[in-house]
This record gives sequence, C-alpha cells and structure tokens, in this order.
Amino acid sequence: MPFAIADFLGDQIETDLAREIIYQGADEAVLLAGILAQGVRPAVNVEVKWMGQGAQGYRTQINNGGAAYDGSTTTVVVDSTANFRAGDILIAEATGEVVRVASITNATTMVIVRGVGSTTGAAGSVANDAWLRSIGAAFGEGTDRATPRKQAPTEYANFTQIFKEGVEITRTARVVNTNTEDEQARQRMLSMRRISEQLVRSFYFGRKSNDLTDANGKPIRTMDGLYSAITTNVLDPSGAITEDWLWEAIEPVFAVGSPRKMLYAGSVVVRQMNSLFKDRIRITQGQTAVGMSVGVIMTPFGELQMVHDRALNGTYARDGLILDMEQLAWRPLPESDLQLKTDVQTPGSDTEAEEYLAEGTLEYGSEMFHGRINNVQDAA
Repeated sequence: MPFAIADFLGDQIETDLAREIIYQGADEAVLLAGILAQGVRPAVNVEVKWMGQGAQGYRTQINNGGAAYDGSTTTVVVDSTANFRAGDILIAEATGEVVRVASITNATTMVIVRGVGSTTGAAGSVANDAWLRSIGAAFGEGTDRATPRKQAPTEYANFTQIFKEGVEITRTARVVNTNTEDEQARQRMLSMRRISEQLVRSFYFGRKSNDLTDANGKPIRTMDGLYSAITTNVLDPSGAITEDWLWEAIEPVFAVGSPRKMLYAGSVVVRQMNSLFKDRIRITQGQTAVGMSVGVIMTPFGELQMVHDRALNGTYARDGLILDMEQLAWRPLPESDLQLKTDVQTPGSDTEAEEYLAEGTLEYGSEMFHGRINNVQDAA
C-alpha cells in the first residue's frame, strides 16, 4: 500500500473504515505525506538552523550600466565575481568567444583577455545581460598556488510551531456500540485530519515569527512556509502555460539538486498542464510515495511529477510549487512528533478529553532547489 496519512497513524486509528476515509479524503494532507515519506529528523531547539548550498558559481551576467562595451573592452562589470578568480577561462554564451580572467578588481568587476584561441572579440559577448560561463582554468608554468575559491554555505533557520487539536467524547458514547464504527476512533480520525491540514497550510503559507505571546504572556512561534522561503525561482507565465515558457522557466529549478522533482499544483495549473500534454507520449500516469495519481512529465532537464493538491485552492488554485523532496524534512521537537495525548476525565463531567499535539518546523534545504509557479491563467 503506498505511503499515506493512514500509514503513520499506526494503531491510533482503530477501524478500516476510518483508515479509508483518511486515505481517500485527507483533502489537504498530500504535501504532509510527501514530506513524512522522506523521514523525520528531530529538532534540538525551538529555532532550527541548517546550512544550504549557495548559488552555482559557473555563470554570471554582464551588468554594464549602459556603458558601450565592444569587441575590445577588457574591464567589465558583472552581477557578481564571487565565484571567479584570475586564471578562469570563460565562454560568452551569445557568441562563443572565449576569454580569460586576468584579475578580479572587486565584487562586481573583472579584467579579461579577449578572443582566446581562435575566437574573435565581439560586442555581443559583453552586451548587457549576456552570460559568461566558466569552462575551466588555465595557469602559466611555475606560477604560485591558485587563489582558493571560497564560497560560504547559506545559513537558513525556521522556528518550531505548536499545533493542537482536541478530541472529546462522552463516556456514554465511548462505550455504546453502534452499527457503524467506534465513535472515539472516528473523532480521533477527524481531529487527525484537521491537525494534518493545519500543518500543510503552515508548510505552504506560514510566515516566521518569534515575537507573539498568548493571553497569559507565553511565547508563540510560527514557522516560515514555502511561499515565503522560495525567492529565487519565482515563475510567472503572465497568462496560460506554453511549452516554450515551461521549459525556460523550469530549467533553473533543475540546475541544482535532484533530477526528479514534485509539482504540487492547484486545479488551474493541473488543467493547463493536462491540456498542454494531452496528446503527448511524454506524460504518463503512475504512483508516487504520497499514494496519489501523478502525471510524470519528462522535461528536457529532469522528471517532473505532478499531483493535484487541494490545499492550493481559491486564489492559490492558479499556483504550483516545484519541490525537491530530498531537501524537505519535518523537524519535530523530542516527544512532540504528532502524538495523541490522553488526559483524565474532566472533573464534574462525563467527557473523556484527548489532544493531538505536534511541535516542529519545516526544513526546506536550499530554497533555490525549489520553484514557485504563480498566477497561471486559463487559456482564452
């Protein structure tokens, strides 16, 4: 049986009917199931920190600020020189001209030797926004050691958040037999669905904070979700999805990380993708670890597995998140990993009170391994 919410509930769900309701009807728990399928890594503090890979350093763009660069210009301004050093050999993607980095002036300026080998200096090589790509390095005989290429990893952090959902049943209802199922199991199932859906909404839409207090002055923390975390690959087709737009948009997402990524899509995105590929062999049907029907789209850059996520509804039905699942993890504090806490009977009452509790946060790895598709419009 594929992994699903019912599988990690264990013996807390007591009937096959309750399991089937969750398996088929946990409307907004698809992302949670996918994350839990990657395993759980306990947190050791209320602020969880991790190190992520920084930007790939083999390309940079010319940023000439309106200067008239031409085929003989040797001092060029680029977006960043952080990952380059003297001795690097670069190719101008627009023209094929090869240049050598003679020196690094500062964080955005380098001096280059033009027209290396049989190539010819061209204005298009250094036009504004033209790409320079590293293709290796070349040093003279007997030179000093190479300057270290230092690239500090990026530090990320997220706060743990406390989730609670109560379960309450009268003692009479607890012991009376029904013709359907155990009432306590049903109430537990409904509470588990509610807390699962709350977790998923926080995974998507949460904003990190550590400055709230409740009515008694006790601290409240909230986690950052993926909408807030993903800032590099924010993709907007400004209308309907076209194949040309899709390939160009998702290429940077597949430039790093796993060659297989998940697209959790709202209904408009699903319609657009199915319409785009309905007559193609490229799209097939299968199953993935979340136990859902998935469209597998073989892109030029990697495998994109699409699943309709009903948590992305309303305005967000026009959105989709492309996620590298190997980067995601649920990080619960010890003894707070989505558990059922059983309390004694409330004094003066015939009810039995229980509570589902989870305290943890979302680790999302390096945000540039993911992508966010925004504001897709239905075709006219």
